[in-house]
Amino acid sequence: MASLMKTAFDMLSPSLLGMVSGKLGESEAGVTRALEALVPAILSGMIGHAKTSSGLTGLFGMLSQPANAGFLDDLNGLVGGGNLAHGDPKDAAGHMMGALFGDKVGPILSSVGKLAGLKSHESPGHLLGLAGPLLMGLLGKKIAGAGLGEAGLRSLLMDEADEVYAALPAPLAGVLGLASAHAAATASAAATTAAARPPVANDDDDGGPGWLMWVLPLAALVLLAWFALRGKETTAPAKPETEAAAPAVVTSPAATEPVEVPAITNEAPAANIEVNAEAEAALSDIDFSAIPNGADTRLLDFIKSGKEPCTDPDCWFTMDRLTFNTGSATIDMEKSSGQLTNLQMILAAYPSVQLKFGGYTDNTGSEDVNLSLSQQRADAVVNALVAMGVAPDRMVAEGYGSQFPVADNATEEGRAQNRRIDVRVRQR
Repeated sequence: MASLMKTAFDMLSPSLLGMVSGKLGESEAGVTRALEALVPAILSGMIGHAKTSSGLTGLFGMLSQPANAGFLDDLNGLVGGGNLAHGDPKDAAGHMMGALFGDKVGPILSSVGKLAGLKSHESPGHLLGLAGPLLMGLLGKKIAGAGLGEAGLRSLLMDEADEVYAALPAPLAGVLGLASAHAAATASAAATTAAARPPVANDDDDGGPGWLMWVLPLAALVLLAWFALRGKETTAPAKPETEAAAPAVVTSPAATEPVEVPAITNEAPAANIEVNAEAEAALSDIDFSAIPNGADTRLLDFIKSGKEPCTDPDCWFTMDRLTFNTGSATIDMEKSSGQLTNLQMILAAYPSVQLKFGGYTDNTGSEDVNLSLSQQRADAVVNALVAMGVAPDRMVAEGYGSQFPVADNATEEGRAQNRRIDVRVRQR
């Protein structure tokens, strides 16, 4: 029976890969490399969760949903953003990644993009929208078809652990905290391959064990490398449980009209900010110079400047690449995933930072409706980031309705500017 990885890779046909690469503007080779890294990475997270009873229960709950098997019906439609309001497969995969990896999601995607040589830092996230539902569909189909329970799922995953760990690219294994497991699996695979080779003919004897002169030293070197690596690695920390609690709404002074864009600096963060060095290094993969006025760029600059949190106009930043479906609180993830991913990576790099999101509308219609819609939209942003692995207690959301306009509501252009989400730092 083919393994999960082989089955998944077999479903990634040349025509599908060609379509994906064209849609993303990436090379087919780069897309292939990225998926070859994402598939074992996701499976490794599942295996890690299957090792504990609570993790296994949560994983089984995600994978046994009846809708999962249907994810395989339209692989062509899985690339791109999702719809947080309607259970889109891509968002189901995003929730799963948050549950499996927590704040490592950003570094994982950054590592995949770098390993695959992708041109856009948004492409790994789009490819996750293919790889995640693909694996959820495969496992959902196996669970339903074979009537697997939690024990059956654990057995299925653990039987493939060595193959999965060996398939991880070494840099990605390091990000996942699985360098030792990767080295052990690679060593085991190498030793098995060497032992399976037929004896090499020796001109000096009659087919005796002369081939062992080559196999045994090779196996010894591989095992020595493994033990050396194990001596340098520490046990990977337990992955966080899924956090589904809605953030509490905290009232604070509202934003007023933003002032002139502050200058972008490349200075190191202030000494009093907690820094995750690995996640901060991943920020170097984002070309912030290409979005000098973006909320993500300005927010990062504010955090690194050492300024104290405040509610002044220059402490609020309008999310300029975040889009909602008209008249609803449904985020258009196709257009918004890039900025949300940047925010998630910034929060991963600076674990002590807390944010507030303010929702605003124009003055069209009932103020009660506007107030409710603005709250729902601010909540949707928080929920999207929670799905990407950000702890919900690091963010609050508040809707202000049509209060605090930044442009003239008498014009369509002005009303469009007033329909926005602003963000500020609450705590550094």
